Amino acid sequence: MSPADIPSEILPQEDKNPVPVQYRGIPSDVLDEIWVQTIYTDPAKTQQERERKQRALAYLRQQEAAAASQKTSSSEADEVEGYKRAAYTKNNLDGANTDLMITQIDPALGERFDAHGITKTSIPQQLDHLFNLLDNGIDTTRAFHTAPLEVPPELRAGLGAGFGTAGGSATKDGSFVVMGAIDRPLTESGIRYVIVNDAYYAALHYLQKKYPKVQFIRADEVNERLQQIAAKK
Repeated sequence: MSPADIPSEILPQEDKNPVPVQYRGIPSDVLDEIWVQTIYTDPAKTQQERERKQRALAYLRQQEAAAASQKTSSSEADEVEGYKRAAYTKNNLDGANTDLMITQIDPALGERFDAHGITKTSIPQQLDHLFNLLDNGIDTTRAFHTAPLEVPPELRAGLGAGFGTAGGSATKDGSFVVMGAIDRPLTESGIRYVIVNDAYYAALHYLQKKYPKVQFIRADEVNERLQQIAAKK
């Protein structure tokens, strides 16, 4: 009896691969072509052989899909690391995360968006923090401070203590500011918008593709985008 004729269920434990030995290492699409189905006089045996081929092809395609997924994950991890390095380098060379701080956000628009600034960690770690929020959502069992994106100047001093921020609005000196739906608490609506500061402009396309249900906004375009959002309300 050849290895190809040994049923997989009686193969040694270390060799549960249902693909016959002589066909191993061949891509599934090629194997499907070259594995010629034998027709026996006994219909039951013919069906058994057909099922054996189907099992082998299904196993091989599963292995190929897993390998492709692992390769994609590795490639994506490399891409993310590239964005982190670029952001870190930009900050060390000429400073980063300044665009949102110098942008004059219209208070009448800004106070309609409940927001949370991602700061207080390194620039590379801020991207990891964003991923965690977008992948897992806001953990409402822990303190999660939010404040309006912007408030009128005359209200800043009085609101600061209440929101735990110096100016009564969300902090803007980090890489990202997450916001809820217009006129709704962030913890209630979930993250609908993310303002991306200049350190991570290069990652905007990647972020939008990875999280298509969230809108990502460049810091230097924030007023225009907020106006568009408000006009649709």
